[in-house]
Amino acid sequence: MKELDTSAIGRSEMDNRLAYLHVKLSEPGGLDLVVDAGLELVLVGMGIPTATTVYPPESIPAYTASLDEARKFVALALPGFYVTSGLCALTGHASLGPDYNGPDGERLRTEWPPEETPCCCDEDLAPGDGVHRECRAILAAAVRALAHRRKATP
Repeated sequence: MKELDTSAIGRSEMDNRLAYLHVKLSEPGGLDLVVDAGLELVLVGMGIPTATTVYPPESIPAYTASLDEARKFVALALPGFYVTSGLCALTGHASLGPDYNGPDGERLRTEWPPEETPCCCDEDLAPGDGVHRECRAILAAAVRALAHRRKATP
């Protein structure tokens, strides 16, 4: 009998979580504690110490409601990435990618080779909920980058 490949199951769970979060972040909405908890689980799954590994769940950052928290998520999940974002009457927009010219440039070139990495991940989300659109655009772009990285890494 063949052994169960638990690492493949874990990989599949993370891939599914990232896909689910991307869909949820693309939908209109304000503060979403379920999505915030899912983002926190992504960080935990990556081995990054977070508030939920130390504090009670009530302390999960409000990633979907705060630009500062959304940017902190990117800094934790994708260290060395740049983030640009904005909000207008038509869209919440975010763009992020490896900052090859920054202090982490050498590490990023190894972990995110330019020939295998899109220059950036962009998200333009339809209007619907004010400032939350910009937060969600930042987070959706980050989730897309993480999913891309997982597909590029065997």
